[in-house]
Amino acid sequence: MLNMVSLGLMSIVVGFIGSLTGLGGASILVPILVFLGIPVKEAIASGMMAIIATSSGSASSYVREHITNIRAAMYLEMFTIIGA
Repeated sequence: MLNMVSLGLMSIVVGFIGSLTGLGGASILVPILVFLGIPVKEAIASGMMAIIATSSGSASSYVREHITNIRAAMYLEMFTIIGA
């Protein structure tokens, strides 16, 4: 079974590869987790958490630089919540 150290190292490698290729970490992380024996639903949930974490990190820098249209973001957020 995977321990916290191996998951941490794997996430660093996956994040690095994802940022180099532009694919995103979840598209690399989910197949690796399934290959290592994690159930598919848990692997997908882990990928979703990775997407949320990276999106939140990048969104905060855009808001800080005043690049973001907050009004449009709040409008789109309603449909995101309904879809989730």
